[in-house]
Parts: sequence; structure tokens; C-alpha cells
Amino acid sequence: MKSNTIAQIETLDLTNQKRINEVHRFSLLVIGAMCCMCAAFSYAFNLISKDMQTKYNLTQRDLSTISSVGVVFLYFALPYAFIFDHFGPVPVAAIATIIFPVGTICLALTFMDVIEGSVAKLAVFNAMMGAGSIQFDLLAVMPTISYFPTRKGYVTVLLKTFTGFGQALVGTIYIGFFSKKADRHFFFLAAFAAMTGILCMLFLRLPPYHLTGYEMSHLSLEEKAERERTKAQYLVQKPPMWRFIWGFILIGLFTVYLTTQSVVTAFANISHTTEIIFAVIAVFGVLVFAGMCLPWTACCGTSRPDSTAEEAVGKSNTNEPHGDDIDGAEICSSTSAAVEKKMPVVTDLDYIAPQYNRSFFQNLLTTELWAIFWSIF
Repeated sequence: MKSNTIAQIETLDLTNQKRINEVHRFSLLVIGAMCCMCAAFSYAFNLISKDMQTKYNLTQRDLSTISSVGVVFLYFALPYAFIFDHFGPVPVAAIATIIFPVGTICLALTFMDVIEGSVAKLAVFNAMMGAGSIQFDLLAVMPTISYFPTRKGYVTVLLKTFTGFGQALVGTIYIGFFSKKADRHFFFLAAFAAMTGILCMLFLRLPPYHLTGYEMSHLSLEEKAERERTKAQYLVQKPPMWRFIWGFILIGLFTVYLTTQSVVTAFANISHTTEIIFAVIAVFGVLVFAGMCLPWTACCGTSRPDSTAEEAVGKSNTNEPHGDDIDGAEICSSTSAAVEKKMPVVTDLDYIAPQYNRSFFQNLLTTELWAIFWSIF
């Protein structure tokens, strides 16, 4: 199927651009990884479902009902996406910081017999956990990858892998630190989610060039143009690769460690002290991963702009010589022509794949999209 859609090409203005603080950029990546771990906390309900079934004499049908309600709200992300697109990540972070901790605290109070448990109440509490989890997932991915427009694949791998690791980490921490103490486990999850949500509200913002719907309708044309001009620096300035390598190494170690730990815990008769050691090592690994945002540029080097950008800026600053006997108009004309001839045009296609402007329904009818859907089944 041949498409007649034309790619939109943006010309980059590389003059008077401010360098991006890599410590700040990778600190947001670490916060995004924390959000991904919070997105995996919905798995915590499965850890205590058996104890809950025994405590309240629930049937398998009751457990399926509670779990299904949580899954429905876990994937009901469209309203939060609308809020994110129009107002940015802060309102979504505020909602997640309230909904998820409240749901987990209510489950903890249920185990403490402060709240009388029932199928309806437990379903509501689990739904609040699911809704908060999907909001943290939205906060983790969308704002963070905007800061790395030329390294979206690396960022996505780091973040989404932590969504999977989050389930194993929750299980390891539960077994090591909160075995047979589900109420304390849920209080811990609520505290971690609240801390992550507060960090998101304080520091997680979209980059200047990424305008929300509210900003698009309220900023002047000059302000929008100035904000969008900053995209050039995010495309030109390459993030230091050693920080990504740091994260990938930790992911590899986590893959081996968590798999081995799960097998040993499930099939070997180990002591509770060993389970605590496993949990401590897992927490220490998360702290080491956070070290990728530390300001260690003195020993590991700094990020450098792309050579294409350096060449373009260098050529744009070249002054053309001219004689004194030439008319002023001819000087301006010849100089402009020479600069225009020598200075290459730098576009976003020099750094990222072309983007296509199509409506939602046009994208819905593409063969590529339905091929992806087909591959799922």
C-alpha cells in the first residue's frame, strides 16, 4: 500500500542555544524508573490474595471479581491521557499521589481489622491501586522520552524493563522484610508511591519545546516559537553514553539476580535471614542504578554536540571578504548569497526519523498498525 503522506521537516535554529544539564536530564530518568516500579505495584494484590481469601472466607469467584475490577481500572488510561495532553504531568502526578496511597492504606487497614473487608470494598481498593499504577506508568514514559528525542529506544528499554522488574522487586521485598505482615507491606508501598508522586510534582516537567494543549491556546506566537526553538539543542546535544551503559549493566545484573533469587526462594529451603539478604541486595541494586544521575562528568567525560551541528554553526559564523570599491547593496547581496551557499541547512531529519502528520482515523486505517495488532495474537 503506497502512502501519499508527506513528512514534515523542521529547520533547526542552532544559534544562542543553552546546553542541557545532563544531571537534571538523567535525574528525571531515575524518577521515571521509580514511577515504573510504582506501576508494577498492582501486582502486590496477588501476593496477599491467598491470606485475604483465608481471612474473609472468599471464594475463587470473589477473588476473580476483585482482581478483574482492578485490571479494568489498570487499563483505563484514556482520561488521564487527556489530562496529560492538555495540562502536562503535574495534575496526573497529583491524582496518582492521592489515589494509589489511599487504596493501599485502605487495604492495610483492612488487614488490621480497622476496615471490615467485603468483596465490594476490596474491589474498590484494588481498583484505586490499579488506577494509580497506570497513572504512574503514564508519568514514567511520556515526559521522560521527550528529554531524549534521539535516544527514545534506550530510554524506553530502561523504563519498561523496570516495570517488569518492579513485580519481582515487590515480591522480594515482601518476602524479605514483610513476611506475614501484609499491612506493613502496603504501608511501605503507599509511602514509596507518595514519595515518587511528590518528586514528580516538584521536578517532572515537559521540556520547553513540548507544548501542552493549554499552552498552545494561551501562549503568544512569539512565546511558542521561542519554546519550540529549544528543540534544536535536545536534538543536537547527545546524552553521554556511559550513563546508559550504567543502566544497561544494572538491568543485566537484575535479570540474572532476580531470576536466580526467585528460583532459589521457591524451590530451596532457605532461612528467613537469607530472604532478608536477598531483599537487601535488591534494594542496593536499585540505589546503584540511581547512581547514573550523579555528576560524575569529571571522570567520565561530558556530552558533546553532534558533528553536523558543529559544522553548521562553524560555517554560519564565517565572514566573507569583500572589496572597498563594491557597492553596499552588492556587498549585502554577495555576502548573503555566499553564506547561504556555504551554510548547510540543518533539519530534524539529521537526527531523528521523519514524523508524519496524520489524523487519528488515518493512523487507525494504516496497514502497519493492524500488523502490530495481529502480531499480538
